[in-house]
Amino acid sequence: MNFDKKFKARIAYCLQVLTFENFKNRGLVCLSHSNTEHLLDLLEDAQATLALMLTSRHIGPLRDEAAAWAIKLKEISEVLEQV
Repeated sequence: MNFDKKFKARIAYCLQVLTFENFKNRGLVCLSHSNTEHLLDLLEDAQATLALMLTSRHIGPLRDEAAAWAIKLKEISEVLEQV
């Protein structure tokens, strides 16, 4: 993956917005189901990409950072799946 693709992917993650819906008459307290499904799809793609990167022998000095991101993305997807 070249630098431009990585940069665009990072910008795309920074621009993600969580959308909330009304729950009964309590106001905005539930995450939107359709938006959550979209985010889970993006997370799965990113996790697959990171898993592939971690198996590469060329990752070298980026291995720790990639492993940390893999853990963060796993935790995020677990939280979103509970919603």
